[in-house]
Order: sequence, then C-alpha cells, then structure tokens
Amino acid sequence: MDTITIIADTECMQRRASRGRDAGAVVIGKKKAPTAELAALRRRVAELEASEAWRSRVEEELRESEAKYSTLVEQSADAVLITQDGVLQFVNKAAEEIYGYTVEELTGMRFFGLLAPECRDVVIQRYEARVAGKEAASSYETRIMCKDGIPKDAEVSARLIQYRGRPAVMAIVRDITHRKVAEQKILQRTRELAALHSVLMSITRTLDLEKVLKEIVSQVGAAVDSAYTSIVTVNEDDSLGIGCEDFARIPPPYDETRRRELIERIIATGDAVIVDDADGAEDMKPIPLATGIKSYAGVPMKTKDAIIGVLLVHSLQPAAFGSRTELLAAFANEAAIAIENARLYDTVSAERSHVEQLLGQVLTAQEDERRRLSLDLHDTVTQSMYGVLAHIGAAEELLSRSNLERLRGELTHAKGALEQTLADLRRVAAGLHPPILGKRGLAQALRQHVTEYAENYKHLSCSFRMEGVARRLDPSVEIGVYRIAQEALNNTRRHADATRVSVLLRFLPTGVFLKVTDNGKGFDYSPQTASVPVDGHLGLAGMMERAELMGGTLKVDTRPGGGTRIEMSIPIAAPDGKQGRHKASRGLRGSQGG
Repeated sequence: MDTITIIADTECMQRRASRGRDAGAVVIGKKKAPTAELAALRRRVAELEASEAWRSRVEEELRESEAKYSTLVEQSADAVLITQDGVLQFVNKAAEEIYGYTVEELTGMRFFGLLAPECRDVVIQRYEARVAGKEAASSYETRIMCKDGIPKDAEVSARLIQYRGRPAVMAIVRDITHRKVAEQKILQRTRELAALHSVLMSITRTLDLEKVLKEIVSQVGAAVDSAYTSIVTVNEDDSLGIGCEDFARIPPPYDETRRRELIERIIATGDAVIVDDADGAEDMKPIPLATGIKSYAGVPMKTKDAIIGVLLVHSLQPAAFGSRTELLAAFANEAAIAIENARLYDTVSAERSHVEQLLGQVLTAQEDERRRLSLDLHDTVTQSMYGVLAHIGAAEELLSRSNLERLRGELTHAKGALEQTLADLRRVAAGLHPPILGKRGLAQALRQHVTEYAENYKHLSCSFRMEGVARRLDPSVEIGVYRIAQEALNNTRRHADATRVSVLLRFLPTGVFLKVTDNGKGFDYSPQTASVPVDGHLGLAGMMERAELMGGTLKVDTRPGGGTRIEMSIPIAAPDGKQGRHKASRGLRGSQGG
C-alpha cells in the first residue's frame, strides 16, 4: 500500500467517525472505533512521508555528487582507471593522453598489459593482495607501456572500491616522465660536479705527472660513463708525449694510426671532435666498431699558450657526449692545469737538481783550483825561495871568508831566483784572474794567453785569430769565455798528443763565438762521457756548465784519430739592445790575425 492510498483510507474513516458523533453513536462493524490504531496509523503515515522526502533528497544529492565526481574525473590530468578481474571497466579522458589509446580501446583491455615487463610481476602481486583485503602499497612508482611502444615513468595511487556491486580497484595514474628526466639530469649533474670536484682534489694531492694522468682518466671515465678513456700529452716540440688510458668495458685493440690522426687533427685545429654515430664516421674510427663503440669525443687540453694534450672518451651508446661538451671542456681545462703544474714541478725539481749539481761542481772546481794553485806554488815559488835561501846562506859564508868574487856570484844567483819567484807569482796571480782581461778585454787577454801558451809549450804550434768588431762584454761572460778557452788548451796539452792547436774568437752582432781546434788523437765522445772527470778535473763537463750558466751552448766534435773541435756560442745584446741575454759594453776595433 503506497502513501497516497493510506492517506485516502484515513480521510474516509475520519468522515464516518464525524457522522457517528452527530447521531449520538458511532458504530463501525457494530464495534467502537479503534482510536489507538488510528493514531498509530497517522504516525506511520507521517514517518513514511518523511522517509520518502529524505530518500528523494538523498537521491538528488547523489545525482549531484555523481555529476560533480564525473566532471572531476573527466577534467583530471591524471588517468583514472577502474579494474575488475584484471580488466579495465572504466577509464577517463586523460588516459588517452597518457597511454595513447582511445577510451574505447582502453575499456575492456587487461590492465597488466599496460605495464612495462620489468614492473608487471610486482604490480600484479599488489593488485591481488589488495583485492584479497591484504595490506598492499597504496602509492608507488612504476613504468607503463604506451601504444607507440615507448615506456613512461608513472606514479600510481590505488585503492579498493565497490563498482556495480562488486569489488574493484581504482587507480589514479600520473605521468612523471618529465620529472624523472629532470631528476636524472640533476643526479647526473651532481655526479659530474662531484667527479669534477674529485679531480680537483686529487690532482692537488700529487704533482707526479703519471699519477695525475691516471686519476684524471679514472674520474672522467666514471663521470661520463666512458667505456674507454685516454689522455695523450703534447710535448713542447708538438710531438706526442706520454699517455694514460683506461679500458673500462671494452678490449684494448684500436687502430693506432687513425687514433693518432684524430689526435693530430684536434691539436691542429684546437677544436673538440664530437662523433654521435661512430658507424657513420668512416674517416674517423680510431677504435674498431667490433668493440661496440657507438659514439666518442676528443677534447683539447689547453693552457694560455698552447695545447698540451688531448682527452678522449668513448661510449657504447650513440650520441652520448653531444650534450656534455661543456663538462668535457671543464675536465680538459682542469686536466691541462694539472699537467702544467706537474710539468712545472718536474722542471723546478730538475732545475733544483741541476743547481745542486752545479754547486757541487763549483765546490769541486774550487778545490781543484786550490790544489792546482798549491802545486804551482810548491813547484815554483817554494822551490825558488829554497834556492834563494841557499844562495843567501852561501853568501853569508863567503862574506865571513871575505871571498868577494864568489860572493858576487852567489848574490847574482839569488837575484835571479828572486826574479823567477816574482815571475812565478805573477803567473799564478794571472791564472787566478788575468789583469789584462779587466783592462783590455777578452780579445787581448786570449791573444796574450795563447802567446804565453806557445812560449811555454814549444812542441805545439799555436795560433789565435779574431773576427768581427771586438767589444767589451759583461765581466761574467768575459771570464767565462776565457776560462773555457784556457781549459780547452789545457786539455789539448794534457790529453791530445797534438802538434797544432788554433783558437778563433768571433764577435757577432748578437753573440760571441769561440772555437778551439787541435789535430790530436781525438776520442770517443757522448754527452754521458762529458760528465766523467779526467785526472781530477771536470774537463768537458765544467766547460759545458759554464756555457749553460751564460745562456749559451757548447758543442764537441771529435772522433778517434780525427782531432777535436770545441765550439761555443754565447748570446749577447746587439748594439740596439733588441736581442741576446747579456749586455755588451763599449765597442773596440780588434785586429785580425794571430
């Protein structure tokens, strides 16, 4: 019985009751009207009316809510999927944008077919656990497969619902591919910066060039995921120097000729070479493609003045380095600084060692000179003084005997011995520093020394010749050239068994040239033998050191039986002062000949 029928029956009964009261008696079926039942019936009618109104309001609100919910779902940028028994029962419009399928195509598809293979098992386990009422992750990240076969990163929120009277899983799927790409870029950049920092820290811990190169190769290879990383240095003469390489994930064979061509090309142009497709680079394949190399890059390592090396990286993926040019350039710059510092350290160490060696040689030369001076004094002045004393003693004895004639002879001998002693002292003093060198210059000092040399060693034919315009030089240069000529003549006398020796001194606008030539027996020569002392003297080594200290060079040309020629060149300033290491003093016109 509906509400309208109940209300009609009630009104009929009320009218009958009213007529009965008017007649003085109310009889219904010969019985008294059931007032309690009527009240209960009225209450029931009121309840039904209220319930019907509530139901109407609820249904209206539900319709409004469903409309709002439907609008919200359809306008959502996230895909909304409802799955029952693994089959999609409902999808919203946003799913088309994410998956690439239409709503019609998606509806009825198996949900698990939209998952990337590597994620499928995990998601199925979560789905089954959720349907069974067990605990399962409600929010997680996974990878989905789209219609074009390209996977995407997705964030999924899932919960169990009732759909059409049965349990179902509603999943909200958000495409986070761009976020993941950004995160990967940030992570990669962080790794790259960490690697760059690590390179900076590691190369400051050592100045050993070999260790520096190994550290750079290791750090760069890890930062850019290089399968093969190498560094080749460039020497000052542009030749290729030492290198370091790391075969991380490929075997070591490569085409050395093509590799060298690639390196030389980078050095010549000063530009980086980026090859995204190694298969198509027929003219530049330093590593056989059988190793799996798909792309590679070569970057010059530059200092302010020159290219000092090349950094090479290789990848098993195509186009691996096109977006990393700046990073590779940063690594190359730091590597260049590290290599330059290591080289400077090696240079300073070598120079320090050289200075220490020179100091040792100077001390040795000083001791040698002292021994020579001691021997000269002993062999000449001391012996002469003994002679003088002997003559004076004899003179005293003769004087006591009044033998004047013999006394005169002894005094004459004593006078001669004293004169010889004075001459010896002058010679020794001249050997220490010839006075003529300071007064009249290098040319006259050498001419006089050769003349005296010829007088003392008559078995040698000696000559001196000067060319060019003689001029005064820096005192250190004059004494240096003089000592080298002096040592060369001494070597000829001691070791050459020569009969002829000549000295040439040539003044040039930008330098001075000395040549000492003999026709002696010669010897086997190498730069190593030059450093071996002979008879307690430094010999050639000392001469070379003197020349180097003056900024010059000394060349020895000799062979057994072929005589010896020593040539030395020292740079000095030209008259206009534009070239040379040492300044020249006033010019003097020198005479020719010997």
